[in-house]
Amino acid sequence: MINLKYGNLTFQEAIDYFRSKSVLTPDEFNALMEAQKSRAFTVSGLADKDLLTDIKALIEQSLKGELTYQQFKTTLPDTLAKYGWSFGDKTAWRSDIIYNTNTAAAYANGRAKQQADPELLKLRPFLQYCTMGDTHVRPEHAAWNGIIKAADDPWWNSHTPYVSPGDWYGCRCWRKSLTATEAGMAA
Repeated sequence: MINLKYGNLTFQEAIDYFRSKSVLTPDEFNALMEAQKSRAFTVSGLADKDLLTDIKALIEQSLKGELTYQQFKTTLPDTLAKYGWSFGDKTAWRSDIIYNTNTAAAYANGRAKQQADPELLKLRPFLQYCTMGDTHVRPEHAAWNGIIKAADDPWWNSHTPYVSPGDWYGCRCWRKSLTATEAGMAA
C-alpha cells in the first residue's frame, strides 16, 4: 500500500533510512568508498562515537516528530557540553548544517524508496528533477531543473540528491514523480 506524505512531515521510510546509518568517526568515514558514505553518520571534527550516537539520536527524534528544529538547536550545545565539546561561536551555524544535511538525506532517501514502489510506478512512472528556483541553486543543478525521465532511466543513478554518490552537500533539490500525462508522454 502506498502511503505518501509531502513537505516537512515524518514518514517511516526516512526514519528507517536514517536509523540504518552506522555511526563513524570522521577518519573512519573518510576511509570509505564514495558509494558507502551515504550509509554512515558522522559530524566533521567529532571523533567521540558516544557523542556522535547522541547527536544521531537527536536527529532521529526530529525525524520522528518528537523534537522540533528549534529544540534540536537548543539541545545540541548541552549534548556537546556533556562530552566537554563546544563549537563556540559557530554553534548555530554547525547546528544548521548538521540538522539540514541529515534530515535532507533522510527525506530524499525515504522519498526515493517510496518512488520506487512498484504500485506507485504503475501510476507515476516518470520523475522530474526540481530545484528551489532561487539564486542559491548551483548552476549545474539549475540546468537540470525540469528534466523529466522514466523512473528507471540510468540518469537518476547520478542525479538524485542525497541518494546518488557525489557532493549533494547543501542541496535543496528533489525529484517529483509524475503520471505519463503530467510528463507529457501520454498518447
